[in-house]
Amino acid sequence: MLVKKYDYHTLSRLSENGRRLYQTPDGARVPSVTTVLEKTKPEESRQALAEWKRRVGTERAQQITTESKNAR
Repeated sequence: MLVKKYDYHTLSRLSENGRRLYQTPDGARVPSVTTVLEKTKPEESRQALAEWKRRVGTERAQQITTESKNAR
C-alpha cells in the first residue's frame, strides 16, 4: 500500500548562467540536486574524473557523457 506522506508541488525549472534552478511556489530559487551533488563532491572524485578525461581525451569523454545522458 502506498501512503502519501508529503504534499509535493510542481516546481518551475529555470536556467541561469548555465546552472539549473527550480522555483518554489513562494518564488524562492533553489539549485538542482545535481548541482548540489557536484558542489559537494569530494576532491578525490574530482581528481578521478579529471584523470579519466585525460586518459580518454576530452572529445571522447564528451561523447560518452552525451550518450549516457541520452540513454536515461
